[in-house]
Amino acid sequence: MQKDGQTETLSFTAKAGMQLHAWIGPRGSGTAELSMHIPPLDTVGLKTTETGITAVHYICDTAGAAQLKWNRDDTDCRAIYVFDPATVTDKGIEILYVDPITRRSNPNGPAGFRPPFGWMNDPNGFCYHDGCFHLFYQFNPTSLAWDRMHWGHAVSKDLYTWTDLPVILFPDPAFPGDGGAFSGSSWPAEGAGLDLFFTHHRHGADEVEVQCRARTSDLVGIDAEPEVLIDARPADARERMDFRDPFITRGPDGRLYMVLAGRNRAEALLFLYRQAEDESWDYQGVLYSEPRFGGVAAECPVLLPFGDPQDAGTSWLLIFSLLGSRSKVKNRRNVTLALVGRFDGVQFTPDLERELDHGPHFYAFQACNSPEGIIGLGWVANWSELHAGKKLESGMTWPRQLALLDAPDGSRQLSVLPYRIPGDGPTLDIAANDEPVAIPAADILEIKLSIPKGNDPLHMTLGGDIDLDLILSERSLIYRCADMDQRELDVPFTGVGGVRVLLHHGTLEIFDQAGEWSSTLACAFYGKTSHINIAVSGKAQMSVAARSV
Repeated sequence: MQKDGQTETLSFTAKAGMQLHAWIGPRGSGTAELSMHIPPLDTVGLKTTETGITAVHYICDTAGAAQLKWNRDDTDCRAIYVFDPATVTDKGIEILYVDPITRRSNPNGPAGFRPPFGWMNDPNGFCYHDGCFHLFYQFNPTSLAWDRMHWGHAVSKDLYTWTDLPVILFPDPAFPGDGGAFSGSSWPAEGAGLDLFFTHHRHGADEVEVQCRARTSDLVGIDAEPEVLIDARPADARERMDFRDPFITRGPDGRLYMVLAGRNRAEALLFLYRQAEDESWDYQGVLYSEPRFGGVAAECPVLLPFGDPQDAGTSWLLIFSLLGSRSKVKNRRNVTLALVGRFDGVQFTPDLERELDHGPHFYAFQACNSPEGIIGLGWVANWSELHAGKKLESGMTWPRQLALLDAPDGSRQLSVLPYRIPGDGPTLDIAANDEPVAIPAADILEIKLSIPKGNDPLHMTLGGDIDLDLILSERSLIYRCADMDQRELDVPFTGVGGVRVLLHHGTLEIFDQAGEWSSTLACAFYGKTSHINIAVSGKAQMSVAARSV
């Protein structure tokens, strides 16, 4: 990249058919312009006069040495990448420019997913398709804060090395002030590819949130403009505006069902639709209601079978987050609930319930059926802290495997454990002591703790690259991180047993050995752990695996 006064110049090697995505906007009331020159063709100007930052696209007509130029006095350029549609699913996008406003200190790499730049929140459309896991996600490429939503896209064969693909859904230019393409899910399309189901959020429209579908045959771009499937809320949802986040599943009668999330003045609601023979969607009624937190909004629903959906004996998993919920006793906001029960195509009847995670930084979990069972991941953040002004370059949790198990007392329990941890590196067995032990550099640290009966509260200190204290005792987890005040959480820990701790790129995840509870914490650490010291008190035994992928 070169600078000549206020002119920025980028050079790259273009191929015929290569595509470019850039986000630019005018400084002031003029025109933003990005000029593209590939000799011997004439220079092409990519222009916009829209207020704010918007996407511009270009398809290269020829191959050769290409130059991009823009003047910083009149053009605010936030990000540019190029890609070859024929090879991008293997090689990914080539990032040419990221402005400091949208540059991350922890871009995508091994371990838990993070976007290559910009802001990210809810996982969307997470699925296993043709031998790969596809992760779509709420994405703002223009800054490190929430704004008009796009769908980012990445693909992985192993759930820990991710290839960044082009943005697949953009805000509708017909609604320049809209919230964009909100959350949703995906389903295999007829023929090839995926159907993407999402909520289009339109500020100022009579019906703010409508449900849409876009088809992608090549898994790179959409085939045509999205179509609106449901253009109005059902009558029993009209007291409030929330009506979003479609999740698609195969029902007990073999037809497709859509679960939508919202609320009325008294309770959170999940709405059920069924696809008719003509592919229209018929409202079936309220699938489930949650009154304990008042009229807060349900968001990001998941409805999946543990087995054959058409088997009457199959148990079903229902997950949803509650935006605005407050649990004063447990010292948490915006909880996520997981229920296991029966789904008959009309209603969901729960048999058991648990909080999916007991930490302060966990929301919007999405899961899919795969050859290895139900696997999912969540967003490592909390809206309440972000609204209070806390800065957080959020990522996704480590993928989690959900299973329905028989407990020793004959009951059933929902087990949630981390998906397998990859990589090579040393494993250290450490007895409890007050002297810190140095840990080798790693992409992922997996710490296994065995806590015997009669142990004092477990106190684990991590120093060096990260400054973190954890105190774990019966029903209590106290933590202090360098960028946070000390905080105590209620967790269903008995004080005895095994605990697994994962540390990766600004995220700390704690799991009970049996998968009965977990707690997710965001901390101000990004990148590879190059200098970590660990000390643990009491009689606990500790094994630390330093994994590099």
